[in-house]
Amino acid sequence: MQQGHTSPNTAVVLMSGGLDSAVTACIASQHYQLAFLHVQYGQTHAEKELECFYKLVEYFKPAHVLVTEAPILKMIGKSSLTDPNAPVEHVVVPFRNTILLSMAVAWAETLPAQAVYIGVTKDDYEKFPDCREEYLAAFQQVVNLGTVTCAFYGKPIKVVAPLIHLTKREIVQLGVKLNAPISLTWSCYFPQEDGQPCGQCIPCRLRQEALKAISSTD
Repeated sequence: MQQGHTSPNTAVVLMSGGLDSAVTACIASQHYQLAFLHVQYGQTHAEKELECFYKLVEYFKPAHVLVTEAPILKMIGKSSLTDPNAPVEHVVVPFRNTILLSMAVAWAETLPAQAVYIGVTKDDYEKFPDCREEYLAAFQQVVNLGTVTCAFYGKPIKVVAPLIHLTKREIVQLGVKLNAPISLTWSCYFPQEDGQPCGQCIPCRLRQEALKAISSTD
């Protein structure tokens, strides 16, 4: 699904429906009109993410919305987020950010948009190599060399990760400051049958700890 009309000064935001991407959208909105890209790749929490994505669309009212799929990530498996046979602790989806960022850059070039925002964080650094600063710097070079926008016209599409040096607690603090719609977001990898978060996975624990820490200082 795609909606919206081409306009200048636009940023594509990879919007999962989670807390990090919602805060990232708040930051991007200070500089650009928004274009939300949501990708369904067979993730365990796909239904909840999509539900929250549409809530965030209603809240932010982006100029452009695109919902699409990357089924290859489920087909290749090897992650507990896409493969029921994978060990639950194996949450890394192979090369996911490269695939999602490539889709975002391709859309950005056609809109056109001047930037792509992704909500990677400091807490992602140890487990996810494609959330690291050096990875994003290398991907920026790929974008510069591989897009007509930059290679032929000298107008790079910037890859922006505004939360990359922030912990979940710091992200929640920033989200509160920016009036981010935290209550509309979803963080859990493994929703229960009743639709509630499991409370045990890493995103659940980080979210709970951050919200508790923030509330205790209010």
